[in-house]
Amino acid sequence: MTSVAPEAFLVDRVPRAVFSVTGERPLGYLHDVLAQDVAELTPGRGAIAAVLTANGRVAAEVRVLPLGDGVLLDAEEPARPGIIEHIARHAPLAGVDVSDAGDRFALAALRGLGSDAALAAAGLPVPGADEASVEPEGDVLIVRVVWGGPGVDLLGPPEAVAAAVARIEVRRASLADLDAARIAARRPRYGADVTEELLVNETPLLLHGVSMSKGCYPGQESVARIHNLGRVRRSIRGLRSDAPLKPGSEVLVDGGESVGRVTSAAGGSVAIALLAAQIPAGTVVRIDGIEAVVEALT
Repeated sequence: MTSVAPEAFLVDRVPRAVFSVTGERPLGYLHDVLAQDVAELTPGRGAIAAVLTANGRVAAEVRVLPLGDGVLLDAEEPARPGIIEHIARHAPLAGVDVSDAGDRFALAALRGLGSDAALAAAGLPVPGADEASVEPEGDVLIVRVVWGGPGVDLLGPPEAVAAAVARIEVRRASLADLDAARIAARRPRYGADVTEELLVNETPLLLHGVSMSKGCYPGQESVARIHNLGRVRRSIRGLRSDAPLKPGSEVLVDGGESVGRVTSAAGGSVAIALLAAQIPAGTVVRIDGIEAVVEALT
């Protein structure tokens, strides 16, 4: 296949949890239970949102995509239990149905600086520049990815996504390639870097999936208190090294003290780690005898 966009690649069939939200005020219900302000979202404009426990820990990270007759939620597969427990379980009390729609949807990921050019060359619409902006192409939603991009996701019925993918002339890649690009873009992933063990204040999701100005939501008191006091024990950081790092490896400072562990690495010079909060960006650490420099994530 001749590539018209050498700086882009496509990964077909990316595992994804997808839920359909319908009924009375589906977006209003989600606004009540999510940490993000989603009340004014409209078809074509979505958002990333944190799903929190009552004490502010991250039960899930979801992408909220309003449709004309409801809302789609899509997320990493490990977020599925958190969505069921913290969104679906209480939905009937609000006259809302949250149903697993994973068997009706497929997702393909197009990444790289040439993504928009590849879409245009294929005669597919290019979404706006904002995170989770959406352009429909028949039954397929073409969704902008900024945090962890640049690129787009194609989400829709498997046959429709396959037909759209067949029109895009870029290099086909693997899930490992997608994960490496995600890590290179310093994008933490739910289930690997972010889990329910972490307070949202300890993660970059605080900047991307939490509104500090909206009204009450589960976990709000904890989020506000920690944010105002500025006290967290741990923080997700980036690591840059001259040699590949391994997930699970301990991160050591001078003297051999362990200050955390690597949570994501894909054989490149960049990794993601969960470190003690007092370790500032610029600190030189050692992992399996390899020197690395700590970087802030935004």
